[in-house]
Amino acid sequence: MHPSQVIQVLPMIQRFPTEFFLLQSLQVPPAVLGCNTSYVAAVDEEGNGCSFICSVSSNFGTGIIPDDCGFVMHDRAKSMSLEEDSPNVFGPHKLPLHSIIPALVTDSKTNDLLAVIGVVGRWMQPQGHLQVLLNMIVFGMDPQVALNQPRFFVGDPRPYVAYKGSLDGLCLEGGIDPSVVPFLESKGHKCRFFSGHKREVFGKGHVIARSALFDPDSAPRSSKSWWSGSDPRCDGCAMGY
Repeated sequence: MHPSQVIQVLPMIQRFPTEFFLLQSLQVPPAVLGCNTSYVAAVDEEGNGCSFICSVSSNFGTGIIPDDCGFVMHDRAKSMSLEEDSPNVFGPHKLPLHSIIPALVTDSKTNDLLAVIGVVGRWMQPQGHLQVLLNMIVFGMDPQVALNQPRFFVGDPRPYVAYKGSLDGLCLEGGIDPSVVPFLESKGHKCRFFSGHKREVFGKGHVIARSALFDPDSAPRSSKSWWSGSDPRCDGCAMGY
């Protein structure tokens, strides 16, 4: 909200006590999840691609709104530490620990664009990128099948704790074979399964890719077709034009 608009909300604030008690008598279903970080992938007929992540870190970011603009500044500096022995300690000429990593995949020989990919969800981002890419490149899955697969997350699932706490915790998404748990625990992992809405810890992503990325043997290198996939863990969709 722009500072000049503050006066417009004053009447609403004055009415709040009365309206609040009226709302208490209404049966309203609780909010399950917020919108959080968003990811958009796009390509055009010329083979250009855009991999874009929108995030302000906290609910209202820094709370700082640039003059004559309608957005808040990002607040990722909150990931810095005030502990002197931390490698992420706050200081001059330093960048905060970050996980915003929208990605493009290109052919190492021709530099042609092979995929536009992004998985958002705090510290799940680098882990999610790796798992989805491996599903396509190593296991030959198309984008949608790769996104549908159950994931795992190494670390503490609580927001902004994963990079500070122990890495012993291993979050497993429902759908992973429980028979792997004894083996993982024998390696020192503390396994925990997540299902339902709690699966948000495993992030959400979208992919647009050439078939040459996940099916190089049957797909001609000159193929101009794009395959796309949208994560079932969120409300996104794949569209063509």
